[in-house]
Amino acid sequence: MSTKLGTVQGGNGSGKSTLLRVLAGVTRATSGRVLMSASELSIVPERFVPPSNMTPVSYLWHMGGLRGVRMAALTERSDHLLDLLGLADARTVNMGELSKGTAQKVAIAQAFLLPVPLVILDEPYTGLDEPASEALGLLIAQARADGSAIIVSEHDGERVPSADQVLVLAAGSLAVVPTEAPVLADGRVLVRLVRTANTRGEDEALVGEAASIVAATGAELTLEVRRASVDRLLRQALDNAWQVRDVREQP
Repeated sequence: MSTKLGTVQGGNGSGKSTLLRVLAGVTRATSGRVLMSASELSIVPERFVPPSNMTPVSYLWHMGGLRGVRMAALTERSDHLLDLLGLADARTVNMGELSKGTAQKVAIAQAFLLPVPLVILDEPYTGLDEPASEALGLLIAQARADGSAIIVSEHDGERVPSADQVLVLAAGSLAVVPTEAPVLADGRVLVRLVRTANTRGEDEALVGEAASIVAATGAELTLEVRRASVDRLLRQALDNAWQVRDVREQP
């Protein structure tokens, strides 16, 4: 997965954070195997609890020291990250006094202190203001350019930069969502879904202004969908345990 960006999407309670903790080695899987090629990784956890007796700058220096970063380089990098994320005025404030959004910025800064093969970001945009969200996008882009693979979990995925692979976690299953759907002449695509034993809701629940039913045969449902709405419809379908058969051009 070198230099790639993958997103894990799903509703609240779908298991995104558990999956990322297993990948990071923080939580042990109860079954199956985890194959990981990354020798080092950094992580922004779902809930970052900052040490109340440290300031943002002392915390970054501490984390960098644990990773073997030389002090001169660490000071320069820490200052850059604090400025980029809008933390310059909070650099010497005890972190126990920081708001949740400001503490989240510190968590993000420590994850990008130095290049690592894998960066895991669990709901990193939570609590961020718009400038900090843009800064995070820049950090993700730079990390990819430096050779890092990035895994980001998000509830809806709308704020994540364009991903190489989108995975949706629903009903205990992880499904790959096509990132490039074929476009029809009128800017619409055909999406073919199959109802499973766990599928919730009626067929019409997937239909709105952006989609219409082309065919419904047995368990299979074919929809014509506006291109801009394909990703949202696929996430909705997978959240309700539909199986995505294919996304294709009209014959």
